[in-house]
Amino acid sequence: KDVEEFTHPSGALQKVASGIVSPGDTEDQKARKLYAAVQKLDNTAFSRTRSEAERKRERLKIIHQADDIWKNRSGDEDDIALLFIALARSVDLKVFPVQVVNRDRAMFDGRYLSTRQLNDFLADIIIDGKDVYLDPGQKMCPYGSLHWKHTLASGFQLGDKDPIVTPAISFKNAVVHRVADLTVDPDGAVKGTARYVMTGPDALHWRQLSLENDQDEVKKQFKEAMKDDFPDGVQAEFDRFQGLDDPSAGLVALVNISGNIGSVTGKRFFLPGLFFESRGKHPFVASDKRITPVDVHYAKLEQDDVTYHLPQRYTIESAPQPSNTAWPEHALLKISSTPSGNDLKITRSLAYNFTLLEPTEYPALHDFYQKVATADQQQLALTRIPAAKGN
Repeated sequence: KDVEEFTHPSGALQKVASGIVSPGDTEDQKARKLYAAVQKLDNTAFSRTRSEAERKRERLKIIHQADDIWKNRSGDEDDIALLFIALARSVDLKVFPVQVVNRDRAMFDGRYLSTRQLNDFLADIIIDGKDVYLDPGQKMCPYGSLHWKHTLASGFQLGDKDPIVTPAISFKNAVVHRVADLTVDPDGAVKGTARYVMTGPDALHWRQLSLENDQDEVKKQFKEAMKDDFPDGVQAEFDRFQGLDDPSAGLVALVNISGNIGSVTGKRFFLPGLFFESRGKHPFVASDKRITPVDVHYAKLEQDDVTYHLPQRYTIESAPQPSNTAWPEHALLKISSTPSGNDLKITRSLAYNFTLLEPTEYPALHDFYQKVATADQQQLALTRIPAAKGN
């Protein structure tokens, strides 16, 4: 009852909403425009909360209705989610508040008859007869997406449905694509660049972190996050993000690479076959049994493209073997290598399309990741070409 009263479209909000949308807009166009409008507001969940004295000085109203959020141009994550619902109702869109358990904190227990376990508000808007779940209270979250903590989350739609479970994230919408271009000298020195291209939850994480922290802290945390992505002896210096302020585009992190990567033994030269995975910490490998469920937060696609520019007078003796390892309907690992003159391109793709697994499924998960760990430890071996003898 409280939520229905809070989101009831007032005359003032109807005027606001009619100024944002156009009469000829489709339902989807109206929803997108309103979503973009509330995303521009100051979301105090990602900024400093004002003191009472500051609120009085800035003439900010105490929030009683959705109108007050718009007048203040600010609110917390639930305020902004409910404001979106009120604005959508103002232009006759069919939309319902949804309250779910934050999956980063707990799982819904239907036997516990208390609404105190419900945390956050989402919006369930009906577009062309289909449910579209939106997360307007999550700053920088693209339209049509949910923060991972609100996916596969149980709760209640305050409308005409039974208890609901929100949709999962597809691995196709949660991608980290790592691209490296590396020049290797005969003494093992390496120099080049790496790019991380992120869409979905990883991009949202760094965008939200940048709202709550200064640039130096974000750079420090990204450097810490990527430290195990590079072989021993390699230094990776994070340069900058591109696209940090545009949630509709992929987020790109630029990294400079230097150091020493090779190991020379007699006539042979050894390099990590899977550059980004030579120090990889593979989950689920060490323990062969498990009695609790597995939660990996969200499905994901990891793609690596590494180009080695190899030293002159060396030929490729052995490269990482092609791999096409599958856990049917759950995960897939693909590895390939393509030589071209003194260059070698190695690609790796790991897709896992699961989020929650029961302990009974753990043996298959353990077996798959053992195969992944073995494949990722392959080396690239080069052989020195003897110098041509003179006459």
